Amino acid sequence: MEFQIKRAGKPRTFYLIGSNLAITCVCIALVTTFGTSQTNIEFADLLFEGASSVLAFLLFAAAAVVTVSGAHMNGLLSGLFLYQMGALLDAMDEVVAYPFNAWSITGDIFILLAQVILAAVAFHFVSLTSRIADTDRLTELQNRSFHQRWIEQYLMRSDHPLAVIAIDLDAFKRINDAHGHDFGDKVLKHIGQLLKQFMRGHNGIASRTGGEEFEIALKRSTESKAVSIAEDLRSIIEQSPPPGLDCVTASVGVALSQPGETATTLRKRADAAAYFSKQSGRNRVSLAGANQTVSNISAT
Repeated sequence: MEFQIKRAGKPRTFYLIGSNLAITCVCIALVTTFGTSQTNIEFADLLFEGASSVLAFLLFAAAAVVTVSGAHMNGLLSGLFLYQMGALLDAMDEVVAYPFNAWSITGDIFILLAQVILAAVAFHFVSLTSRIADTDRLTELQNRSFHQRWIEQYLMRSDHPLAVIAIDLDAFKRINDAHGHDFGDKVLKHIGQLLKQFMRGHNGIASRTGGEEFEIALKRSTESKAVSIAEDLRSIIEQSPPPGLDCVTASVGVALSQPGETATTLRKRADAAAYFSKQSGRNRVSLAGANQTVSNISAT
């Protein structure tokens, strides 16, 4: 998930800008045809509203030249166009009189609608930017910094234990050396998809925390439940290799939060357990005890 800004095709750009100019000309013609000239012109208001309309058009033209993936460009264009038309009608109302100030009221309605649409688009952009900042680009799992913050916030707000499961792919350097880094990236994406599917049935988050390292955090967990889930996950990774490989295994470590424990120490204990699994022969699950001891739970 990321912003991808690129130049829009010329036909689309010409169509959008041409349509805008055509509607603007029709609007001006209608206002001047069915109105009468004002006798007292407020030039300051005319200048401000006219400049606002021109600025909105220039922003519309700039937005029409590019496309941004994952963003509501149609909403942005609609909001700018409505603001442009609203400011134009308000400006025209300064020089052309019409019964009941119809053009001015219409212009104000257009501007109000534009503000609502542009506010929604702005909210979408902020939300999208936040998601991008918290997401690992390759696997589309949560990234390391979000994972750390999420655990910190959970430990501060909840009295229920949190389980952290650290997952370290075995012999991943060998995969990169034998097949290349592009293939290695495909393996990581495949593991990311497995973790996302796995987490749909569990209450927590999955994150990529390093090169070939992943972590899962499970809310309201117990030691036995976390170990069982870790073993299921180890088995799924082993039995679901990516295309092009016969098998991929992982060394897994489990740690359950203790009262007053910080996110950093909890994650370090889980990581130490995963390292113990790797040193003990790989493709197994180890549990980190509260007293810094680590023991193997499964061995294949």
